[in-house]
Amino acid sequence: MHSFLLYRKPGYQHSEMVLLSAVDAQTVPTPDQPLFVFAGFEADVRLHLFRMTNARGETDIKDVDAVLKKNLTLAPEISADSKKHYLNAVESAIKNFDTTVFTKVVLSRRATYPAKGISYLSTFAELSRRYPDTMVFLMYSPETGCWMGATPERLLYGDNKEIHSMSLAGTRLTIDPTPWADKELEEQKIVTAYIEEVFSSTYHTISIKKNGPYEVTAGPVKHLRTDISGTLPVMPHWLQLALQLHPTPAVLGSHHTKAKEFIKKYEGYDRSYYTGFFGFWNFDSADFYVNLRSMQVFDDQVILYAGAGITAGSDAESEWRETELKMQTLLSVLV
Repeated sequence: MHSFLLYRKPGYQHSEMVLLSAVDAQTVPTPDQPLFVFAGFEADVRLHLFRMTNARGETDIKDVDAVLKKNLTLAPEISADSKKHYLNAVESAIKNFDTTVFTKVVLSRRATYPAKGISYLSTFAELSRRYPDTMVFLMYSPETGCWMGATPERLLYGDNKEIHSMSLAGTRLTIDPTPWADKELEEQKIVTAYIEEVFSSTYHTISIKKNGPYEVTAGPVKHLRTDISGTLPVMPHWLQLALQLHPTPAVLGSHHTKAKEFIKKYEGYDRSYYTGFFGFWNFDSADFYVNLRSMQVFDDQVILYAGAGITAGSDAESEWRETELKMQTLLSVLV
């Protein structure tokens, strides 16, 4: 066993494992051979396709820690992003917003944690136990390195001519009883409108239905979620449609070009596969997730990632605290 994916889908009790073999980026799935897709934040730079074969059940699952110990490399030297740097970036964003075009940007940061003594198989099991409504994943390949997380957000899923997505924006402590503020409602509205526009313009969607926004819980935090569904005149090219959606304003911002330029200038690091997407591409269906609440795993340490949506109504200290809470999703289960 070399490259693998261990995963537990939202709402499922049992995890599954597949072995991965890289294929050319032009490969398409067949009725007999679905593909696993792993794409970076900049999917035009990082996009990998893998064929999947069934693992040997518990035999291969038990070998996960040994396989990682054998294959993981040392982490690159990075300086953890300082609080001052993040607060300055948030303040710069607020000053740069206008009222019509550049209205939101998602700013992320990273933090390191020693990897000594961590069992990633045990951590996967604990993530699955604590966060039953997320997609829990542990993936390794030489092409991508090792990534692990529990993401609450689906990018695109459906079958035949039926397509589904969600806008997940706005974050609060789970125990916070206060009503959602205008800033959070506006974040949600921006993402929902973007997904609707992609669905309606790309494939001339026959009908679009929305359900929400409503609250969903993801560990220590809760979010606003709206479900968006559509019916197409023809079955889509699932990967192309995912690439049209990605990155949504939930991980980038709005306006797309201005937000991306701002991130490159002020965020200060390469997101790599964080806020990219991954999932299963079948002949007549797909199930893609956004790479959130995740960490990059190395032999000597893990790098954790988290971000927050910044709008004109943001408070820099509050946004920093939001990233701290999101990192706790992973830090609290490292065992």
